[in-house]
Formats: sequence, C-alpha cells, structure tokens
Amino acid sequence: MVPRSNAHPRLVEVVSLVAALLVLTQGCDAPGRGACARCGDGGAWPADSSTVVDAGARSAPRLEITPAGGSIVVDGDDRPTLTLEARVLREGTVDEAATITFSASPSDIATIDANGLLRPTGRRGGTVRVTARVEALALESAVDVEITLARTSLLDATREDGASFGSEPAAASEGTRIAYPPRDAVMPSNVLAPEIMWEPVVAGELVRVEVSRPHARITTLARTDDARIQLPEDAWATLLRTDVEAPVRITIDRLAGGTVLGARPIKIRIARGALAGSAYYWSVANGAIVRIDDDRAERHSVVAHPAAVREGDGTSTRCVGCHTISPSGRWMAASMGSGSGPAGVRVGAVFDLTAELERDPAPSTFPTRSYEDSPTWTQASWSPREDRLVVERDMRLHLVDPFVGSEQRALGAGFVDAISVQPDWSPTGHQIAFVRASSWTVDYLAGDLVVVDVDGDTIGAERIVHRGATLSTAAEGGSADSYPTFSPDGRLLAFAHGTTPFAPSGTGALYAVGVEGGAAQRLERASAGGHAFAPRFAPFVSGGYAWLTFHSPRPYGNRVVEDPREAHEGIWVSAVRLDAAPGEDPSAAPYWLPGQDPATSNVSVSWARRACRVDGDTCSEASECCGGACEAGVCSPPTLVCRERGQTCSSASDCCEALTCFEHVCVDDLR
Repeated sequence: MVPRSNAHPRLVEVVSLVAALLVLTQGCDAPGRGACARCGDGGAWPADSSTVVDAGARSAPRLEITPAGGSIVVDGDDRPTLTLEARVLREGTVDEAATITFSASPSDIATIDANGLLRPTGRRGGTVRVTARVEALALESAVDVEITLARTSLLDATREDGASFGSEPAAASEGTRIAYPPRDAVMPSNVLAPEIMWEPVVAGELVRVEVSRPHARITTLARTDDARIQLPEDAWATLLRTDVEAPVRITIDRLAGGTVLGARPIKIRIARGALAGSAYYWSVANGAIVRIDDDRAERHSVVAHPAAVREGDGTSTRCVGCHTISPSGRWMAASMGSGSGPAGVRVGAVFDLTAELERDPAPSTFPTRSYEDSPTWTQASWSPREDRLVVERDMRLHLVDPFVGSEQRALGAGFVDAISVQPDWSPTGHQIAFVRASSWTVDYLAGDLVVVDVDGDTIGAERIVHRGATLSTAAEGGSADSYPTFSPDGRLLAFAHGTTPFAPSGTGALYAVGVEGGAAQRLERASAGGHAFAPRFAPFVSGGYAWLTFHSPRPYGNRVVEDPREAHEGIWVSAVRLDAAPGEDPSAAPYWLPGQDPATSNVSVSWARRACRVDGDTCSEASECCGGACEAGVCSPPTLVCRERGQTCSSASDCCEALTCFEHVCVDDLR
C-alpha cells in the first residue's frame, strides 16, 4: 500500500507541470515516460498524467496561400481566372477572425480582388507575385503565378490544319530559311509588326509560323502563295511588352508533300527604348518628301504641291528634295526645282512642319513670296539652335539665316574655297563635318572627311579625320567617303565609303570614326551585302542605342532580284552601341522601316522628332499641339482624355496609364 502524501495540493500541481515540461523538452523516450510509445507512433499520455500544456497556444501563427503558385494561359479573348485562398493557422486551427487582404504585382499583368480571384489583364504576360497580408498580426505570404498570352491567327487555314505539324517545331531542313527579319536584328520597343518571310516560295503551301517569348506567343497557320505573312499588330504589341529582357524567337514549319520541314530558328532583340518620331525620305520617282510616323505604317507626302520653280531654260518644275529636318522636328529645309542639267536650279526653302502644308502651293516660312528671289542651295544642315543653316551652293559651304534667307558671313578661318559637300552640324553645335570631294555632290569618285570647329559664326581650321583612299582595298572598293553624320552625343561620325556616294551605280559600306580621327571601324552587321549608303543618325539615344538610318538596294526578305544594284532602294535602321570597345563592331543587323513602299526607290532618310508644338507655344488648332489641346491660341495639356500609345504628348502626364512621353510621343514605359 502506498502511503498517502502529506504534500500540499498546489505543490503537487507545480511538480506535475515541471514533469510535463521535461517530457516536452526531452522527447517521448525520456526517463519516467512509462506507457508512452516511441515518437511518431501516436502514443498517448498515461491515464494518471497531470495537466497537459497546449503547445499550440505558444506557437507563432502562419499565413498559408493555396494553391502555392499556378499558371494561366490566355488564348486570345478567352481569359481564364484563378482563385487563391489564404488562411491563418495556429497548429492546424484556422483563425476565422483574421482579416486578410490580397495584392498582385505587376498590376498590368493581372489583378486580384478581395476574394482572391486573379484576373489576367491581357496587356502582357509574365510572372505575377500574389501577396496576402494580415496587418494586425504582421503576417505576409506570397506565391507566383505564371501568365502566358497566346494568340492564334488563321490565314486561309483552320485550327485542324495545325495538327499536321505536331506540338513542337520541326528540326531545320536544308533549303528552308527565314528571309526576314534578319537574324540578330535589334528593333525598338515601339516598332510596328514585321512581315515574316521565308524561302523557298511555294504557291499554296501550308505553314505554321510561331513568334514567341517565354510568356507570350503568336502562332499563325496560313496557306500562302508568296511565302510571307503580316503579324497582327495588337498581338505584336502585347509580345513587345512581355518579358522585355528576353529575345524574340521565330520558327517556321512548312508542310511539303506530307512532310514537315523546319527552318533554322532565329532570334531578334527588342531594345528597352523607343524610336519615337518620324522618318522623312525622298521618294525618287515622285520627286517628293514622304513622312512615316513611328506609330503607323502610313505614308504622307510632306509637301504635296510644291511651288513651281523656273529653270534656267525658262521651263518650270515642281519638285522638292535634298531635305533636312531641324533638331526640334518642326522645320524642314529643302531644295526646290530639278537641279539637273546646265539649266537646273536649286532654290532653298524652309517649311513649318506643324502648319497646314496641303495647300497648293504649299506655304513656306521662307521664302514668303517669290522663289525667284531666293538663294540657292543643294544640301543643308541645321544648327542645334535652329538659327543657322550650313548649306552647299556651287560645291562650296555657306552660312544662311533660315528664316530670312540671307547669307551670314563666316568669321575666323571661314570655309575654304574648295569643293565641299554634304555638310552635317554636330548636335553639340561645336563642329561641322563635310566631305572634301573630287567633283559634284552625287557622283564623285574620291572624297575625304573633314571637320571644322564652330563657335557662333566663327569657323575654325579644317582637319581631315579620314581619307577615303585608305579604304580602297576594302571589300566595297573605291576611295569615296560620303555623307558624314554625327552620333547624338557628338563623339562619333558614321559615314559611307565606296565607289560613289549613291546606289545603284556603285557599292558602299558603313563605317564609324571618332570626331578627332583615328582608325575607322567597319559597321559590318549593318553593311551586310556591301550596299549601304547615306547614313543618318536619329537625334536621340534610346534603349542604350543610337539609331542609324540608311538606304540600300539589298533584297527585302524574299523579294529577290538578280542584281541587288537593280533593286529598288529601301530604308533600313541599325541599332548602334555607343559604348562599344575599340575594334568592336557596334552595329546590329538592321530592320526594314515598316510603311515604306517596297516598289519604289526610297533614299536620303532623316529621322526626326515628331513635329508638334509643346505646351505654351501658339497654335491655331489642336492638331498642331503635342498634347492635343489648343486653348485660347496656346497649346495646353489635355484636360479630359489621356493620350494613347503613339500619340503626341508634351509630358508624361498627358499619356494614359503604363505609358510615358518620349520625344513628344506616348510609348510603353518599360523601365
């Protein structure tokens, strides 16, 4: 018989509690457990155990989200949703009183409501971080959801035709290749959708074209006769906004005789920056300057009805060419008249590009009345302040006031009395580059690059920064340097070199050299094919690149001709890195400027800021203003409607959500 204990009841309770704590800290096999089973066997306390301590009462609560991640594929307009649940747990017990809030980031990929319903926006794909929070308990938990945007286009084909190709692209087969875009091309973030072209060209062939990034893909099933398709613009814009660091991959599968033949896939890169503005080029056959804006593939004749200019033989011509756009994008200086033959006349004129130029004849800022009394020039370039033009007249350089037309005397060393053509004024305003040529502007056979320093109207001594003859053994041959153009930072000169300054009579390639001279670097990727002429830098750096435009008779995709010199010249754009190491080709494979007519010769392009008037400028109608509002004769910010992608703007506040204002154009904000 066990004797009765004389211990105080409260003391017994305390001792029992200590024993229980020892068991908790030492494990199930601690001495004195007696009937307790091994850990993990689901054993129970002995029947005579004392008070049990609730361990869960002391553990920290946790926030759990289910499912723990997921994925959604948005196929066209079909936008599935995903419901996520969150709960606060205390040792397996749900805290029903906890107030939980949800958020999703980035919000332009998907949104989530208070009940955890996740909805893709369809604007772009990517990874969404869904976060649940309980502010009162300082709890937070997050999961990732993958959103993939898919778009299938059918061109004379059905979805059932897609089953013929299988689920994965076919291996590359001999003879099948992607002809456009070029492999490793770099394009700006606002580029319009390209034509996808391939070879061989087989009439009625069934093809599958896939253009993709990790979280977006555009699949096109088509039967074509010309081996090319045009990507849908809205789907392309979505792909451009998705996975902005990833390259774009293009695959093409052809169904030939029941066999799937694949082309070697290519990748192109999209810069995280826009090429915003307008391209102005000379349409040779039409004798007119044509403008293409960055947001649509449409051509506009800048001066549809130029005034008639009386030639030396008494005849009249209505032609405009040899244009140059001012740094602000508002003014265009050009030459009027034919300029050909011994009686040809080149009259200088300046036009306000924000004015109504559709009248006949188109109004000019200068001259204001008669072209008969105007000074003549062939080519010109604006000063950064837009208060001077350097012009070439009779193969000599002169300074001209662009709004009066009067010649300004060059001070200092002045311009040397020698053949000097194709001037370009540095964006810093401190230099002018030109070519010391052997003869007339268009068809000289030898030319050197010359730079002079400029301070106001004071011209410094000449220095030759590159001699054309030093490249006479290059692949394109010749001794003619031509068309120097300053990079936007003014530190680099790009130029063409070859047998003559212009195609189709010669060959040419692009090079770059420092403004102080040195070794010329061939822009090999931009010059592929050996036919590149008249380069011109866009006036700004965007996405880490300067953008170099030029014209070339090289084939555009599968539009092949026997001799590239007989092809119609087209406008191409190459991204150029300004931080490239010495000896490294800074150029990228170029892309063809969307919107131009591939059946005409398009040359002498200048890319300029969008022509519009900023807030505070005088105006007569809203279309003249960058912000789209003209109030009391003054350009003002829009008051009711935000500006959409591709529309002009004065500041970021003018643009709709997820857009920013770059060079007076609303573009995707990809920062």
